[in-house]
Amino acid sequence: MSAAGAYRVGFDVGGTFTDFVLQSPSGELHTAKRLTTYPDPSEACLEGLDRLMARAAAPWASLGQAVHGTTLGSNVVIERKGQNVALLTTRGFRDVLIIGREKRYQVYDLQIEKPAPLIARRRIVEVSERILSDGAGSTPPASRVSPCACCTRTSTRLTRSGWARSSPRRPRAWP
Repeated sequence: MSAAGAYRVGFDVGGTFTDFVLQSPSGELHTAKRLTTYPDPSEACLEGLDRLMARAAAPWASLGQAVHGTTLGSNVVIERKGQNVALLTTRGFRDVLIIGREKRYQVYDLQIEKPAPLIARRRIVEVSERILSDGAGSTPPASRVSPCACCTRTSTRLTRSGWARSSPRRPRAWP
């Protein structure tokens, strides 16, 4: 089935709710919301998608595109609920979150006490890689970086990890 004549669905798993939107081939939108299920958020996803498709009388075979997003990983960091969280980032960007130039509390107060960094500097690991603005891979990672390598570099047991970089518009293909 061509994407032009197909249904499209998007769903976002948040800390409290999972949101859904279904677009019919004619452009009509159907929306739904469910409580996010713990410890397995996929339960809300599957049940919500089933109900939304049924309510719109859309057969699964007519689904041409599905897009998924989540804030669960970032929520763990922002809410400081994660233990032993590490961050892998592009070389040269290790201190971006610590410097924190985005939010200026008191521009001229030299004695201001800034909040503690979301991730300790010792748990931020740089990776030699580069992605261009169009999502193409410019410089492939120098070596495969695994959570175990991150544990070694940070001398801690890793329970969560994430990449600090912009999302490519298409999957990267290293030359």
